[in-house]
Amino acid sequence: MTTPVSVVLDYTHDRGREPRVDNYTEGEAPMGRKWDLDDLAGAGDLARLLGVSRATFCNWQKRYPDFPKPLVRLAAGPVFSREQVLKWHAQWTWE
Repeated sequence: MTTPVSVVLDYTHDRGREPRVDNYTEGEAPMGRKWDLDDLAGAGDLARLLGVSRATFCNWQKRYPDFPKPLVRLAAGPVFSREQVLKWHAQWTWE
């Protein structure tokens, strides 16, 4: 028996359609859009984790072209890879 270990978020931009969450087992996710739920985070969550305001976090998205792009944009806001954002943040020397 195979245990489901990954989730694919399939967000369509069609009117009236909600984001869909499909459960898949390792290696089955279509089109390579496989994300670990523990790695997904919103702007507010990441701002708290990094010890900055949400406004500062949002400014980084606009100010730095190498800032990680959201994996998906939901009605509640963008969803980022926690790992990608933390890796990006670690490369900077902050005063």
